[in-house]
Parts: sequence; structure tokens; C-alpha cells
Amino acid sequence: MTGLLTAPLEFATFNYADYLARQGVYALTDRPQVKVLAHDQGSPILSIIYGFRNRAYVVIQQILPEPQASLLSGILLGVDAWRVREAIKQDISLTSTPADSGSCKLHPGLCQTLRSRSTHNSIQDKRRAAKKAE
Repeated sequence: MTGLLTAPLEFATFNYADYLARQGVYALTDRPQVKVLAHDQGSPILSIIYGFRNRAYVVIQQILPEPQASLLSGILLGVDAWRVREAIKQDISLTSTPADSGSCKLHPGLCQTLRSRSTHNSIQDKRRAAKKAE
């Protein structure tokens, strides 16, 4: 891959360069030129494993609704972790829980389950308090 590297843009209200640096990205390129050097050079065993994983993912997505499909895909196959993390962030923002998704050192699927239960309990507690206040 070849291309001209540039520094990330600067915004008045958001430090994009720092955000990218936390993810290990220090430069960007716009429209890089990509040249394929070789085809079919991978491991045939890994090809079979990834083929099975992809097929299992498709089946899980077809038979389960969201967020269960993403949770199971994350636990069993290690995919859809970004969806699980986004769901955790959303749950945290809804309940005003003072934590971030990076604070959970467990498997992302387990974090989602734990946070979902915590969120559910927190919402129930708020509803009970509101009913008592009436």
C-alpha cells in the first residue's frame, strides 16, 4: 500500500489526533494505492476454520434477533464485539453509570450480560422510587 501520509484534522471541540493515538493511529492517508502481491497463499486449515466461523455467524444472525445474535456471535465466534461494546456504552449512558466499556476486563459478551442485568436492575429501582414518590 502506498499513499501520502497526513496528520489528523484538528477540530475546535474534539481532539481527533489524541483519539486516534489512543487506538495506535498516528497518521492518515486518503485514497491509498493498494497492490495485491499474491493470491491463495494462506493456510488451507485456517481457510476451513474461517469458513466454518463465517457460516456459523450467518446462521446465528438468521435464527436469533439482535442483540442476542451479536452476544452469541461475540461469545462463541469472537465477532460483533463492536456491537456489544456499543450496546454497553448505550446502556451506561441511559443509566448514568459512572463507568466505561473499557473497565470490564472480561470477555465482551460477559460484560454485556453483566451490564444488561445492572441496567435492568437500575431502571427497575428508578421505577420503584418513582412509584413510592407518588
